[in-house]
Amino acid sequence: MSESQLKLGWVTPFSAASDVSAFSRNLLTHVARPDVDVTLFVNENGARYGTTLRTVPLSEKGEFAELMTGLDAVIYNIGNNSESHGRIFELMRRHAGVAILHDYTYQHLFAWRIFERNCGRQSYARLLRDLYGSRGFNAAISSGISSRERAFYGPWDTDYVTEFPLLEPICNLASAVVVHSEFLEGLVQSFFDGPILRLFLPWDQKPSLSASQIAAWKSRTASQTGCTFVIFGHISRAKCIETVVEAMFSSKILRESARLVVAGATSGHEYIDQLKLMVDAAGLHNNISFELNVSDTRLLAIKEAADAFVNLRWPNTEGASGSLVEQLNAGKPVICYKGGCYGEVPEGAVRHVDRKDGIGAVRTALEQILEDRGYRINVGEAGLKWVRTRGSDEYANRLISFLLQHREELAARAAYLDPLRATLLGNMPLSLERAQWRTNLRKSRRIIKNLDLDPYVFSPEPFLEWSDADLIEYVVRVLIPFDLRASSKPEIARTLASMGRLHLHRVVSQLRFFSQADPVAVGTRVSRINDVRFWELLTYCDVYTQAAALYGAVLGRICSLEEREAVVNALGSDHERPSLALHFIEFATSFEYIMNFGADPLMDGIRDWAERQILFSKSRLVELEIDSTVQFQISNPILNSVLEGGGWHPVEENGVWSRSRNAAVMFRAAWDNKISVDLEVSLAIADKSSQTVSIFDDETCIATAILAPGSHTLKAPLRSRECTEIRIGFRLARGYNPQLQSGSDDGRWLGVYLKEIAIRAQRAEEDTADPISGADDVDQITIVPAKPVSMVATQRTATAAADEASVG
Repeated sequence: MSESQLKLGWVTPFSAASDVSAFSRNLLTHVARPDVDVTLFVNENGARYGTTLRTVPLSEKGEFAELMTGLDAVIYNIGNNSESHGRIFELMRRHAGVAILHDYTYQHLFAWRIFERNCGRQSYARLLRDLYGSRGFNAAISSGISSRERAFYGPWDTDYVTEFPLLEPICNLASAVVVHSEFLEGLVQSFFDGPILRLFLPWDQKPSLSASQIAAWKSRTASQTGCTFVIFGHISRAKCIETVVEAMFSSKILRESARLVVAGATSGHEYIDQLKLMVDAAGLHNNISFELNVSDTRLLAIKEAADAFVNLRWPNTEGASGSLVEQLNAGKPVICYKGGCYGEVPEGAVRHVDRKDGIGAVRTALEQILEDRGYRINVGEAGLKWVRTRGSDEYANRLISFLLQHREELAARAAYLDPLRATLLGNMPLSLERAQWRTNLRKSRRIIKNLDLDPYVFSPEPFLEWSDADLIEYVVRVLIPFDLRASSKPEIARTLASMGRLHLHRVVSQLRFFSQADPVAVGTRVSRINDVRFWELLTYCDVYTQAAALYGAVLGRICSLEEREAVVNALGSDHERPSLALHFIEFATSFEYIMNFGADPLMDGIRDWAERQILFSKSRLVELEIDSTVQFQISNPILNSVLEGGGWHPVEENGVWSRSRNAAVMFRAAWDNKISVDLEVSLAIADKSSQTVSIFDDETCIATAILAPGSHTLKAPLRSRECTEIRIGFRLARGYNPQLQSGSDDGRWLGVYLKEIAIRAQRAEEDTADPISGADDVDQITIVPAKPVSMVATQRTATAAADEASVG
């Protein structure tokens, strides 16, 4: 080996399981030449491709420090798939090198580490907060993926991938970065302090059609009336195949003359099954076919039979598209969205579609390719000409020139993580750019290490560094098993906000301990807790946490499973606040407590707190009698006991506005189960146009109506119940801000204007239809149920309605 040789480590997946493998297999034949000595490091995932290069498999915890020290540069081919790139990522954490970015979002790579390997949903919210501040944190919380509530969606499957790509920690681990598009280059330049090289995906990395096959297609397609469209690659929702199905269904000429072939592999059958149901429902089974897990030979035949390709991507997670290169290289037109790397292909070399123009734009593009055979051929020729300027030889030459140009800089940066290399190089000058890179490197390494060492986020760091709003939301929605259905979030927030940061961390840690206390450790001694804040917050926790805490924080020991279940049953399912206080008194006066602690005054302050809770709880809810009415007027003294939490503005002369589109009232009522009872509500909305209003009895939707601005009276049947507590919720489709939307001086957010609420016994002649059952996203329903809702109020004059709508 010559001393002048460039000693290169190439780290990559190297099997048919990854397209990056095909990229590496092809490119290495151009990189490995007499003046470049290549050692291949392989992330094993399936049967490895054959090669004559010196090959080192990456083990789970393999150490390659000595081998890495002898290299001038290490090239990491890094993608978003954990199976093909997980070990590459681990090696990159320990040895800085040049990262070739094959994706621009790494949400899936991190999601696997967090949810599959470490099971630490708490750390996903922390990761997005550390990297993107409150915006990222709110994205994690609103998706439900990090909270204790039901997860609505994974942010990695939405537009959030463009806002929070998790690209930064990947790049900041690298000493230099290679990208394959202008779009990704601009993104990396915005935060990375180091050398960046923009290249491309070579056209010759995969077998394609020959010149004679392309010529034969031109001759055939110029005279045929029909058109075969093809979608190929990994079949996922990001390929927007349902959009193509809908476009074909909506077009008579496409139904008559177009075919669509969907070919490729899929990691699950849910999406494919949904697509097949769509095709059957649309009557397109003669137009659309699916071929799964096709071989390379079969895929080549599908490309040859195709007249055009469809390559819609949303959300687009690619730094460059290998499937787009393959399609252009077949000499046939491609329909794609004009976004990301797809937008960099010149107009006329593909058929661009603007996604915001919807299905109609996709339909128009399909029809144009179908009907205009000359256009079809011209776009295919232009695309082929453009892509053929980007070959593997040029890629390899430019990459090697880049490595030689930055040889010393790459070695200096690698030395920060390599003590042996640092010793050999001695003290390297610390440039401003390199200093900033080192700061970002340390930050990224710390953030990633937190995922491994503190996946459940027990450290006090967020408590010391985050804003009050983010921290309170994190505690309430993520860390503590608060029962938010049975308690008031504003009350919890006020309690949390009144505590010092370290005090809050201590109390939250104690609550988390009891929420996870293992009954197998029965009898283990723990410390009693005489912190009133702990007990205040415990009242809002689920009964399992309360039961474990009664034993641990009062009796000073871990309870058995049987003991915990007995207390859970005694606490009951209604989670009334005095229930915990009553049980505290019972535990603090028990024989076990007296025998162990005697007259020890440690818990006297908590005993006083519990007695106050019991005393004040007796008048907590107002009794509402059948056929009685509560009027929401300033003169009514009971309203504060009816309006739930902080969801309402101050009461006005004739009613009260909710602070948002969601609000609730609570009261107590009892009636004979032999009679049926209706809820009657007098309300108004302030919006300029009609909108949907839903009413809930606890969590069950009992009425949904589309209301115009102005006053209305709604009537709906209440559910039969054994308990006497009633919680009536209101949900509007949208809130209203008079200042923002009407130019008023009133800058409040308004929802429903509540005037009166009553419960009425149903008369024999009344219709007693069953209530509508509640459903997720019920606020999106835009039909008026025929029976459970009646509109009693008549529409008034436009002037009167407007006056009432602007009250407050």
